[in-house]
Amino acid sequence: MKRLISNIFARTLIKHFSVIIILTACLYVPTLDGRFVYDDHETIVKNPYIKSLKFIPAYFDPRNVKMWSFHREQRQFYRPIPLTTFALNYHISGLHPFSYHLVNVFIHILTALAVYLSVYLTEQVFDRSKQRERKETSLALISSLLFAIHPLQTESVAYVVSRSIIICSLFLLCSFITFICAYKIDQRHKRFYQVVSIVCFVLSLCSKEIAIVFPFLIFTYYSLYYVVTKVPDRLSKVILSTLPYFVILAGYLVLRVLFFGKASISSLITANLVQYFATAVKTVFIYLRLLIVPIGQNVDHTLPIVHSVFEPWSILAFVSLIIAGWILVAKVLPCSKFLFFWGVWYFLTLSPNLLLPTNEAISEHTVYFPAIGVFAACAYMTVRIWEKYGRIFGGVERTVRVGIVLVIVTKLLFLTLHRNLVWQNELSLWQDAVIRSPNKDRPHVNLGLAYFNAGRFDEAVSEYMTALSLNPNNAEGMNDLGLVYVKMGKLQEAERAFSKSIELKKGNPEAYNNLGYLLVTKGRYEASIPILNEALRMNPDCSVILTNLGFAYVNSGNKERGCGYLKKAARINPDDKRGRALHNVLCIKDHEM
Repeated sequence: MKRLISNIFARTLIKHFSVIIILTACLYVPTLDGRFVYDDHETIVKNPYIKSLKFIPAYFDPRNVKMWSFHREQRQFYRPIPLTTFALNYHISGLHPFSYHLVNVFIHILTALAVYLSVYLTEQVFDRSKQRERKETSLALISSLLFAIHPLQTESVAYVVSRSIIICSLFLLCSFITFICAYKIDQRHKRFYQVVSIVCFVLSLCSKEIAIVFPFLIFTYYSLYYVVTKVPDRLSKVILSTLPYFVILAGYLVLRVLFFGKASISSLITANLVQYFATAVKTVFIYLRLLIVPIGQNVDHTLPIVHSVFEPWSILAFVSLIIAGWILVAKVLPCSKFLFFWGVWYFLTLSPNLLLPTNEAISEHTVYFPAIGVFAACAYMTVRIWEKYGRIFGGVERTVRVGIVLVIVTKLLFLTLHRNLVWQNELSLWQDAVIRSPNKDRPHVNLGLAYFNAGRFDEAVSEYMTALSLNPNNAEGMNDLGLVYVKMGKLQEAERAFSKSIELKKGNPEAYNNLGYLLVTKGRYEASIPILNEALRMNPDCSVILTNLGFAYVNSGNKERGCGYLKKAARINPDDKRGRALHNVLCIKDHEM
């Protein structure tokens, strides 16, 4: 590693790293005061399995689905590393969001520094000229700064659950850096770097599914390296060097198929695989536009499903993708291996989102890792253009260059700071989303929930009514509307809303639980028990359902069974004060008497 540091110049490295760290840390200070939003509540707040460190070993066992994927909509995902960090966060600070946001910002800063080293080292490999040090560090600094302060990265950093993508990106970049060190920088410690690289790759696979593209990335990199160095038997060397990564990937995919089966398309993407791909391929250019012109960001973009590959926008997207590939191979590759590699990086790392159906066809945190390729390419073209035309400014060339950089950086800082403030809480987040997607039902549902939690019930009803007018089959919105009616004392309307929600979506444990609890509050204990049992069947580890069912059984005369459910609820979720209090009052104290 000493040789690596000596090549970069220690003073330049320290100066650049200091700029990156200070700028990024100051920029993301507002997120530290942020609250849990969106899926943070399901994955962290309501998840009993992060509330004890004893569960951590079970996260890594793919057979323990309920442990590592408590949130039922994420049960196609195997991400034990982020879950482990959430458990450690909880162990340190409970459910106070500050430490969770602090860890996200810290990992983001480390990832930005890893971007710097990755860009620097690839330029060292692909540029064989003797006088290249200043250009290499300029490329690395520009790329890293763009990555660190770009507003499109806000969702990944400010949204706690998106830690999966930032921690996966960090591990992948560490694997990439140590891979380069093993075969290019430090032959004396080759085995050490190889082991570290492989370990980081395995950790990335345990963080997020995008890691499956990494073997193809290093295969591309090493192939280009041998083209540049003109080493004999290059193909065999590339295959042997990257083979361990492909073997690990094959093992990972086999395990996923064995334990999880084929990935299913979410109800949000009601299309077959061809339709999903035709829809998702448009996101390649939407993300590219947002990276170049970061205007129009949204937590819930509207992306109409393409029902036929022959639709005009679908054809345009496919043709554009083919043209982009042709430009990369025919025009860029002969001129710049560096630019070609980072162009491939962007398209290749987005490919899982195109080929593997997910809950969202478009979400801004998806482009966190692929964006590195765009930023590196932009940095390269900026440096090249300045080298060619910068002389026209004569003696003020340096002043003009610094001025342009300051204007761009200031603009990005302003936009990112604005997005950080949007992500502060549920109200600001979904008010922004409703403005940007007024004809989409989900932002209205989530804004209604935010109003409900703020005690603004009339506004909540208005948002739910708007959502249901846009989509009358929205079972979640109907269920949440029932909760508002309960708070407003309109119990008959609430019962009708819960029943309608169950009718719209049979597999809806929240609606069953809410209807059951409403019957409990009315004293209809016998009627509530079968409804609550159905909710428990669908979600057997929910402490709220267990508490409601236990209370119903106790009051219907079956105290032994009821206390059993209350005891289990208190054990699963120690933070459930209501469940613990009912257990103490109805079971323990009565037993002592």
